[in-house]
Amino acid sequence: MSSCCCLKVDDLGKLKGFFKSGRGLCKGNPLSPFLFAIFMEIFYRFLKMQFQKKMIDFHPKCKKVNISHLFFTTDFMLLSKANEKSV
Repeated sequence: MSSCCCLKVDDLGKLKGFFKSGRGLCKGNPLSPFLFAIFMEIFYRFLKMQFQKKMIDFHPKCKKVNISHLFFTTDFMLLSKANEKSV
């Protein structure tokens, strides 16, 4: 039996659509937390490098405290300036 889940795309609280996932680990698979942690570590390093190279601008209210992103259990928030360069 195979199952499929739909993932939503959320942009500043506005629903932009859905897409179906076609591959991946099932929920509850013992490898899921490890793969998630590895991905988030790589993604963290990538974001850090982009901010250091000034490829992404800090959000004006986050620059003083040097916060560029927040990671949660299954989500992340990118805190950047809303300009074309940062997108």
